[in-house]
Amino acid sequence: QFIGEACVIDIREHVDDAPPGSSFLITPEIVQQWEKKHRPVGPGDVVLFRSDYSDRYYKPLATGGERFVHTVLRKDTPGWPAPTPECMKYLGGKKVMALGLDGASMGPVPDLAVATHQAGGQFGMIWTECAPNLGSLPTTGACYVLLAAKHVGGSGGEARAIGITEPKLAKRLIDGAKAKRVVDLSVSLDEDLPITWPGSTPGDEA
Repeated sequence: QFIGEACVIDIREHVDDAPPGSSFLITPEIVQQWEKKHRPVGPGDVVLFRSDYSDRYYKPLATGGERFVHTVLRKDTPGWPAPTPECMKYLGGKKVMALGLDGASMGPVPDLAVATHQAGGQFGMIWTECAPNLGSLPTTGACYVLLAAKHVGGSGGEARAIGITEPKLAKRLIDGAKAKRVVDLSVSLDEDLPITWPGSTPGDEA
């Protein structure tokens, strides 16, 4: 579920195509238009919505970074494009179990964020938010890998996401992931498990 073929849906023309405080809504029809042009999405695919929002607005707060989230919540600027609950249900019905986007949240503002998250959660989906550089991936064919920390009971957390774009290697890795020839070597993090380092000085890091 954390590795698959990236299917990049380009919605850059809609990056600021919404009223202040609201998101442009990515509907099932937008995915279907992409499918007609490229190929159907399905099991093993990672659907990525590319608007270049992070590339534009993820900056230090002192040099314009408030535009990423703060001014949106104040309803001064448009929000990031994000999928509707119906879009999540459409993708879940096609057994797409991993998504990503370059906006601040998978949920659209102002009032569909919870519903979108719940719609994806009903299928057991995972997703990446705030991903930069989606423009460096081809429309299809790259191998997307999400390298997340394993927090026991956590609903989310920090992660590294990488794309392997060399076609032969990407195909081999995608095929291996579909065949479940992947082993997780990362430890689970929990207060009841022994990987805890109290303190903040070298050798005592929290």
